[in-house]
Amino acid sequence: TDQQLMLLLESSESGESAQRLFNRVISGRHLDGIVVVSSVIEEPLMDLLERYRFPSVLVGRHPTLELSYVDVDNQLAARRGVEHLISHDHQRIGMIGGTDNLIAAVDAGPIREEEQRRSAAHVGVHTVEFLGFPDSRIVNNGELRDAIADSIRKHRPDVVVSLYSGAEFA
Repeated sequence: TDQQLMLLLESSESGESAQRLFNRVISGRHLDGIVVVSSVIEEPLMDLLERYRFPSVLVGRHPTLELSYVDVDNQLAARRGVEHLISHDHQRIGMIGGTDNLIAAVDAGPIREEEQRRSAAHVGVHTVEFLGFPDSRIVNNGELRDAIADSIRKHRPDVVVSLYSGAEFA
């Protein structure tokens, strides 16, 4: 079959920009469907996708909108990441997770923490520490940087794995 794929790297930070994106790309019929990866809950485009019933699939369940979704296996991803690092002789491994205002993290909370603990235990990692910051409101400030630095000093990991969360975290 003849399929065309379009990689669209754009977010809509306001209702106005979401409407422009929707009008230009989606209702302009440049796409027949869309997979939305790593979108925040408050993303204005989600409302438009639901309202106009545009064929879409989210990675993660939206907490209030009725949109199709698939879930992610964070436990498997974390386990494979840790196994890879251990296979390269790293033993003290840190993990910095993303924010919980991402659609993919809606059901996260304690479930994801337990997945991280099980994944770590599966590959022989005995210490898992959660710093307790409210992910959906993480701010790049001295308190956060101090907590991360203190944890790194305390555990002295060989490798720290981090997710990039935009320019404010660069």
